[in-house]
Amino acid sequence: QILELQGMLESIKGGGTTVKNIAEQSIRNPIEVILEDDGQSLLDLTEVRALMEVWAARKAAETRTDQEAARMLDYLLEMEQDFRTYEIRPEIDVKFHMEIASATHNVIFAHLFESVFQLITRAIELAREKVFLDRDDQRLILQHHRGIYEAINDRDADRAETAMRTHLNFVIKEFSTRLVSSPDAVRHKNF
Repeated sequence: QILELQGMLESIKGGGTTVKNIAEQSIRNPIEVILEDDGQSLLDLTEVRALMEVWAARKAAETRTDQEAARMLDYLLEMEQDFRTYEIRPEIDVKFHMEIASATHNVIFAHLFESVFQLITRAIELAREKVFLDRDDQRLILQHHRGIYEAINDRDADRAETAMRTHLNFVIKEFSTRLVSSPDAVRHKNF
């Protein structure tokens, strides 16, 4: 009971108890709060995300199954439909990126990605709520996702890596210019 009160254990309805990912719990909440109001932290997270996801796109192109590619396409088609109906559902964008991470079939990477999943979800939500409100931006992001999907579907690892890098470098650049107003805002690196 003491461990449960401290947030280390979780009781499952119907019986049983599981140990929570303590590292995830200890870093997630404070960082989520910081992300809300600090453009530089959001930019920092996106730089880390770029390092992870550029590799993931390459690996997914090499290891993805037909079912995983089909799910990526389903998410992409949902995003395209949302664009046509002027709806933005960041959770579909997140699911697309999570499917790519899953398609790497790398257990350690999947665990690490899952650990920062909540942060990445919030970063994508903030990007959609605060930065990419313009239809041209939304169209470009959709084109980026289409390029990523097509490269992974074609099993073209070089093209998948380049497509993801292009996408996340664009996000980093826009975060630098739109969210971080200090003179060293453009200190970001291309991934």
